[in-house]
Amino acid sequence: GVLYVIVRVAGRAGGPPLAVKRLPVELPADFTVTSADSMIPGTPLVDGMHVIVRVDQDGDAFTVQPGDLQGTVGPVSIGDEIEVVLGPAPTDGP
Repeated sequence: GVLYVIVRVAGRAGGPPLAVKRLPVELPADFTVTSADSMIPGTPLVDGMHVIVRVDQDGDAFTVQPGDLQGTVGPVSIGDEIEVVLGPAPTDGP
């Protein structure tokens, strides 16, 4: 499986995330997201972000299967330390 850390602008529906980090599944996990993780190079992180952490068993971010886990925290600001609690992933995707 894969641990995805997905950062989106709070309140914005659709479009590409600001940043995505793909990590091996090792829980608990410590991670830092920076502008180097931006989906579009040069896009800065902003205050008012939602952070979605997802454990995806098959490594495909576009599918959800029983046993996948997900948690969301936000809005958060640059530099905030957060804790994300995981539960069953919603069946409508990340």
